[in-house]
Amino acid sequence: MRQKGFASLALLAIVVIGMGGAILYYYLTQTQNKVPEVDSSPTSKVLPTASPVNRGQQKRFQNSQYLFSLEYPTDWSYKENDPYVPNLAEYTVTFSSTSQDTVLDVWIKNGDWAGIERDLLKDKGAIRSTVAGQPAIIQSQDGASRVTFVKHPLLIGKVLVFTNIGDNLEAADQIQQTLNFE
Repeated sequence: MRQKGFASLALLAIVVIGMGGAILYYYLTQTQNKVPEVDSSPTSKVLPTASPVNRGQQKRFQNSQYLFSLEYPTDWSYKENDPYVPNLAEYTVTFSSTSQDTVLDVWIKNGDWAGIERDLLKDKGAIRSTVAGQPAIIQSQDGASRVTFVKHPLLIGKVLVFTNIGDNLEAADQIQQTLNFE
């Protein structure tokens, strides 16, 4: 009789573990494919979405050390590790347009995300949002520039800082929208 009771308990445990695994698998696959949502609380603002990037006219930039990639227009160029900002970030890459006065800087820096978020949200122009599915704080500085801080999901304590400067903020937004973590 005890063996039958033990077998019933073992079977029940296997069923519960199997159902838990199925629920976990469903949750993980659904969150990976989920489109990021913008925080719509009364204190947040919704950014206009730039039109989709024309994939046929893009080059791909990939950084295997910091595990991210971006697409940028074929008539743009990039320069890594600008010597003018070594104290502000541990890694930089600057994308620039030859035909327009537009630059998109990407900086990787160490940072306590909670502290960065707390400090940035004191600014009335700061917007809480997501970029590539990761928490982001977007600071509008004026009509033609913006700084975006993105929490890196794969590198603990790392923050990506995008600095959009120039006349074509839409082009910089389109590059930023192609951000992908490897």
